[in-house]
Parts: sequence; structure tokens; C-alpha cells
Amino acid sequence: MFCYEPFSEAYASVIADVLGVKHIRYELDYAYKYPEVETTKHGIVSACEIYDIGEGNSRLSLWDYICEVCNERVLNPRMITTDDAFSITLELDRSVVNKIFDVLYFDAIICNVDRHMRNIELIRDAGRNIVNAVPVFDCGSSYCILILMTGKMMHVVLLSILIVSKSSRLLIVGMLTT
Repeated sequence: MFCYEPFSEAYASVIADVLGVKHIRYELDYAYKYPEVETTKHGIVSACEIYDIGEGNSRLSLWDYICEVCNERVLNPRMITTDDAFSITLELDRSVVNKIFDVLYFDAIICNVDRHMRNIELIRDAGRNIVNAVPVFDCGSSYCILILMTGKMMHVVLLSILIVSKSSRLLIVGMLTT
């Protein structure tokens, strides 16, 4: 079976570059250079540098943050609704919320099916305040490369991303979701 994940990661990085979307850059590399990584038979992996979150800061997933807020409010995180989780997210600083939405917009463009609350990371300072969100990462489950390989109509839309300006990205999201 052909494993498309490393190719999707690398292609998503190219699309993010063209659109000017802040992201963690992935590039294709030979698997033998990373013996600790489980790979498929084709011997290719997607590799990225570790994202620098700054001295004294820590990372946590959006889900972990929501669980912490629920615990502070004496709520069972397993019993909250999607609306509750969304409301808690919107309580974050507006700049952080905008960065989370940038990740979600980009996922729509590349048809990423693996974005969930544990796959969105926040940056917390030493005082435990959320100060930022990690840029787009982990796009290996996007269908952008599969769509290009299948020759279906959608690939025309994805290829057009390469020639549009950053200001047009909401239009493209609309095209992909209709």
C-alpha cells in the first residue's frame, strides 16, 4: 500500500509557503536517517525542525487547556459539549483565537481530516498564561496529494491555490466547502 502522509506533509508546506500561512515546514527525507521512526516500505519520511516556543514557555494541546478550564470550573471534561469547548476556546486572547482559526482555514484548503483538539497546540508562559498558538503542523492526513494523484476535478481548485494571493484564501475555502 502506498503511504501518502509524508508527501501530503511536504505538499501542504509548499501550499502554506505560497499562501503566506505561518506553518512548521516539512520536507521529504530518506527514512534511514531516522532509525527511531517507523516507516513504510517506500523509505521516505517527512521531517521538520522542532518549533521554538521560547525560553520558559511550554506547549499544551487545546484539549488539555479545555480540560484544565473544566477542572477549574468543576465540570467533567468528558461531559462537555462541542459548544462548551468552542465557548472556552473563544475566551482565549483574540490573537490566539485568530491563529487557531488560521489553522482551521488552512485545513479546509488542503482537505485535512485529522485536525482535532489534541492536534492544535497552545503556548503557555511561565505564569501559566496562554500567549500564542503553534503554527500549522501535522497535515499528513490531508487529501491534497491524493486529489492531485487521482486527476479528479478538485485538483484544479487545489492547483489554483498556487496562483492566488493570500487575500483570496477565504474564497478558496468557500469553493472547497460548497
